[in-house]
Amino acid sequence: MYATEQELNTHIGEDAVLLLADRDGDMLTDAEVVESALIAASGEIDGYIRAQYELPLSAPNPLLKHLCIDIAIYHLSDETTITDHRIMRYRDATKTLTSISNGLISLGVSVDGADSDSGGKATIVSPGGRVFGRDNLL
Repeated sequence: MYATEQELNTHIGEDAVLLLADRDGDMLTDAEVVESALIAASGEIDGYIRAQYELPLSAPNPLLKHLCIDIAIYHLSDETTITDHRIMRYRDATKTLTSISNGLISLGVSVDGADSDSGGKATIVSPGGRVFGRDNLL
């Protein structure tokens, strides 16, 4: 998994996690619900990044933790807890993952999963030359 329950708690707070993951109404976070959401989010991430990287990654980029948390929060939400902000964060996460899948954002590891020289930071790769000009639209 790219994120843990503790990292989710740190990111949005224990009260928010409780609101999202107390399925039986006992005022306790259902750990298996959180774990299931984090596993599903990690699987969703893997589905995107396997187009560019050999899995599992030897040292996952910290960006993946944040994407995992945003995706897990979205999956934990229901009709009473979903917000426009959570929907936007999920859509942004999937757009970022699409860019990773298309090779536009690098995770700082080589295709075979070994660390590269970017220090574990995501990098944006841009195409050479002009995309738009007088003589071409693309």
